Amino acid sequence: TAKCATCHAGATDVRAIRMAAPDYDGDGDVTESVSSEIDGLRESLLTQIVAYTKAKGVDGIVYNSAAYPYWFADKDGDGAPDKNDTGGNIGYSTWTPNLLQAAFNYQYASKDPGAFTHNPKYVAQILIDSIEIMGGDVTKFVRP
Repeated sequence: TAKCATCHAGATDVRAIRMAAPDYDGDGDVTESVSSEIDGLRESLLTQIVAYTKAKGVDGIVYNSAAYPYWFADKDGDGAPDKNDTGGNIGYSTWTPNLLQAAFNYQYASKDPGAFTHNPKYVAQILIDSIEIMGGDVTKFVRP
């Protein structure tokens, strides 16, 4: 934070810094931080990933950032991972090429804790591209 404050005067939390970034996530808030812009795009992508599985008629999917392999089957659509005979979560297995790409990009944007600082334009772009390949409307988003 101290190093960031040399360019971003008064910065006490790196997640609160807003650079000269557009409203990537299209929520109309041009004062929120770059981190919040990326978070908004990630939320939109996760929503679109779930909708895609329903539209394609493949198994439902649920994400858990704290449990490997992170993506789990949700055939009943209750928002919780399906369980196997021993009570363990069932990993997701009915991937389509586009779904796998979108899930990878979601995971990348979620697991890099500094993605919003390392290269926010790249992360915003891959999230928007992934929303689009999932069939989402990307007209409200601002591409870098």
